[in-house]
Amino acid sequence: MESYRFDQICVLFDLGERTEDPRPLSGGFIHDMYGLRTTKGHYAVKCLNPQIMRRPDAFANFKNAEDFALLAGRHLSALPAKRIRGEAVQEIADEYFLIFDWVDGNLLSLKEIQPSHCNTIGTYLAGLHQLDAGMVPAVVGTISHDWTTHLKRGQAIDAEWSVALSEITEALKVWNERAVRAEAFLSNACVMSHRDLDPKNVLWTKNDLVVIDWESAGPIHPVLDVLETALYWSEDETGHLNKQKFQAFFSGYTTKNNLGDAKWSAVIACSYSSKLDWLAYNISRTFSADKTERRIGTEQVKQTILDLKRHTDRMETLKGWLT
Repeated sequence: MESYRFDQICVLFDLGERTEDPRPLSGGFIHDMYGLRTTKGHYAVKCLNPQIMRRPDAFANFKNAEDFALLAGRHLSALPAKRIRGEAVQEIADEYFLIFDWVDGNLLSLKEIQPSHCNTIGTYLAGLHQLDAGMVPAVVGTISHDWTTHLKRGQAIDAEWSVALSEITEALKVWNERAVRAEAFLSNACVMSHRDLDPKNVLWTKNDLVVIDWESAGPIHPVLDVLETALYWSEDETGHLNKQKFQAFFSGYTTKNNLGDAKWSAVIACSYSSKLDWLAYNISRTFSADKTERRIGTEQVKQTILDLKRHTDRMETLKGWLT
C-alpha cells in the first residue's frame, strides 16, 4: 500500500507523524499487515482485504470479533484493536483498517514449543471458554460444498491444483457428509472463542503471553475448539504429533474445565469442516481478477489438499489417544 495512505491514517486517527516508511510484516494469507512508527508511538496496521470487506456481513463480523477481543482483554492477555472514536474498524475511502498498539514479543517455532507452553495455552483456552460473552449466536452448521463442480471449474482452466483435487474428490464428499451428520451429535451449547489460537497468533513476552489476531473470533463447540487448538500446539518441526505436548495441553485445559462425556467421533468428523471451508474459499480465489489473490489462492489450495491428507492420518492416531 502506498505511503501516502499511511500518512492519511496518521492524520485522521491522531497517531502522530510518520517517522519512517511502513514495514510489511509477515502474517496471514488474507490481509496485509504493516509496522508503523510515528512521533507518538509504534503501531501495527492491518489492511483488510477489499474482496472480503465487500461481503454484506464482513463489517459486522469484524466488529463482533473485536468486541469479543476487548472483553477477553479485560480478563486475559489479549490485544484488541485500538478504539478510535469508539470504533475498532477504521475506514478511509472504502478501505478498512485495524490499528494495534505494538507489542514486543516473539513467536515460537514448532521446534521451540515445549509441553509447558502447551499447558499454558490449554489453560488460556479454558479461561476463554469461561467468559460470559453475552453475545453467542447459534453455530453456523457445516456447509455442503459441491466438490464435483469445483473440480470441473479447475479442469476447465487447467488449474495447477486440478489433478491433486481430482485424486481426493470422492474423499472430500465423504468428509463433508460426515461433518454435516456429526453436527447433530454435538451439543447445541457453544462458546465464543478465538477459533485460530495457533502459534502464529501468540506473542511471548518476557513475563507473559499476548494473544493477537482475533478476526476469526466467533461461536464454536468448545470440545471442537479444544481438539483443533491442541493439534496446533502438538505438532513438532517434522510435522508429526507429539503425545507429550498433546497431553500437556489437555492437562492445562482440564484444570479449569471438565470436558465431560465428549463425543470424540463426532468432534473428529467436524474437525474437517474448517479445512473444507478453507479449501473451497481458496478455490474461488484462484478465479479472482486480482493476480495476487489468484496466486495466494492457488498456493493455499495445494497446501490445504496436503493438510487434509495429513489430517486424516492424524485422526487415526488421535483415536487411540482419546479413548
